[in-house]
Amino acid sequence: MTNSIDISIILCSNKIENFKSLLKNIESTAENLGNIEIVIGCDEGETDFRKFCQSVNSKISIKYHDIYKGDLYDQHVPMSKLLNLCNKDSYFILALADDMRFESSGWDIEILKYKHFYDDDIFRLRLGWRKYFSYSDHWQCVSMPENIDVCTKKWRDLVGNIPHFSIDSYNQTVMYYLENFDKFNNSFRATRDIPVNNVKMEKHTGQSIDDRLILKKMVEVWGISVSYKNQAQAKKVAARIYCEIIKKEYKIEGPIRHAKKSYIIGDIKVSYKLPMLKILFSNFFRKIFYLEYGGGGFFKKISDKTLFSLRWLLHVLINYRTY
Repeated sequence: MTNSIDISIILCSNKIENFKSLLKNIESTAENLGNIEIVIGCDEGETDFRKFCQSVNSKISIKYHDIYKGDLYDQHVPMSKLLNLCNKDSYFILALADDMRFESSGWDIEILKYKHFYDDDIFRLRLGWRKYFSYSDHWQCVSMPENIDVCTKKWRDLVGNIPHFSIDSYNQTVMYYLENFDKFNNSFRATRDIPVNNVKMEKHTGQSIDDRLILKKMVEVWGISVSYKNQAQAKKVAARIYCEIIKKEYKIEGPIRHAKKSYIIGDIKVSYKLPMLKILFSNFFRKIFYLEYGGGGFFKKISDKTLFSLRWLLHVLINYRTY
């Protein structure tokens, strides 16, 4: 008789030593290894990684898929595929990077204490150092997402495929819009982020980048992430999730219907319209000050040079150096 899978860990990696270290870390810190699966995506045609995954002797179920092609900023494509390859009965899905490590023993037991925390099973757990951060802007969701991404499978199935890099920033964007539906309702808010204090992980931070072409790709991908098209898609997904939540909350009978730019449940209409011009103008203006709006902030100056952020951006995008 095999154990049921409660926790699915998904990640992409091309660094076998990092993955070995992560696997060792999970085996030494989790309590019920048989309840955990790791679904990993590697480069197409990879052989050494496949051999290791096939030969490893572990109580953890390891599912290897060589489906990755492209670079770092194409990661959302294999991650979307991995989400669909998780055990259908899994309750939580953890999207990790191969350099993340658990510091708490029995972290899996602590996470599973939140199973069915909400009757509709639609929520996220926040384990990162930003767990208490409250998002007030769609750019914040891209520059500082909850990068230890732990969601119920029900949430993940409702969110669906990830349309752009990265899974954590898109997830955060959906949650941002979800929390702001009917925000003047004093009796109910669909806030489904739960800070977890009993699970510690090493702080995950990205490496600094100096290569201009990589930076150019990063800026271009950022533009896709905050674009009107993808913001509108995130809000549409959030509206669908909101209807699922209030259907349970208010015990509304009947199906969720789709109308023009809205979903309807009972006599409640949830619009997901976005002001296009406001988004376009905001994105254009902020791109000029990309370094500040992209996480640098305004209180501590990045440089005393006039319009340094714009000059840096011109260098990155068209190789025109003025600083």
